[in-house]
Amino acid sequence: MVTLQAAVMRAFKCAVLLGLSGFLPVSHAGPGEELARSDFNWGAEDWELFGPGKLKVYERGGMLYGSDNGRTVWYFSAPEKFLGERAFAHNGKLSFRLGHSEYMSNGKDMIKDWDVILESKEWRLRIGIKNLIPPWVGATNNDLDLNEKSWTVMKGQGHGHAPTTISMIRILSSLSAIYIRGGYYDGHEETWLDSVLMTEGNHQQDAMLRKINKHHHEPLKQKKQAEETKRKAEEREMLAGAGQLEGAEAALNRNEAADEAARPPSRSDAQQQQKLLEE
Repeated sequence: MVTLQAAVMRAFKCAVLLGLSGFLPVSHAGPGEELARSDFNWGAEDWELFGPGKLKVYERGGMLYGSDNGRTVWYFSAPEKFLGERAFAHNGKLSFRLGHSEYMSNGKDMIKDWDVILESKEWRLRIGIKNLIPPWVGATNNDLDLNEKSWTVMKGQGHGHAPTTISMIRILSSLSAIYIRGGYYDGHEETWLDSVLMTEGNHQQDAMLRKINKHHHEPLKQKKQAEETKRKAEEREMLAGAGQLEGAEAALNRNEAADEAARPPSRSDAQQQQKLLEE
């Protein structure tokens, strides 16, 4: 039995770790535990279709369906509950069932393309898996390892190779899209998706927090600061070229002075004023 004191100490330890890391993961349960799930028992659950052409998405019989009318590579696109801060999915699993209720190949081989794609727009990274779904099979159960050994970089640093551990953590720490392919054949097809599950990997919480902070949050903060510095420098250069730099800086200084005058006195300011009055 867990005592009250032990529970309090455990909560305190977690709070300290999170405070030191400077961020709060969306979900942390334990190795193999569910992070996000879609069973489609109550509708499409905000899943969408991504790709060219006329596409339809709908739920039927507890499964998500998509269909096309030609040679189109399209994807089921995951909703927000699978995205964002998902670093604890590193070394975990992404599993799903996929199948066709009908398809027409028009006598041609299955279209070869990326079957599952993960993307981080913040890091301009995209990784994918090919040759996951075999041709001419009605349905498959798929369990994908969310580690750097199973994927290939489609866009970004390391293009054409397996992502590094750092790249994988960065993608999962700012996951902006998960795409699961639904368009495979030359003619009309109706593809279904079911039982999509993301589970947590096996790792130590405090070690993982340090990795995320070191390889994602701090570099991203520095990257954004550098972009802001560059933007300001370009603005100054543009104003200087137009002969308006001095006027713009003077206006900025006046605004800062007005903001400072309108700012209510802090506690330390009040204490100093009180001390002067007493003297």
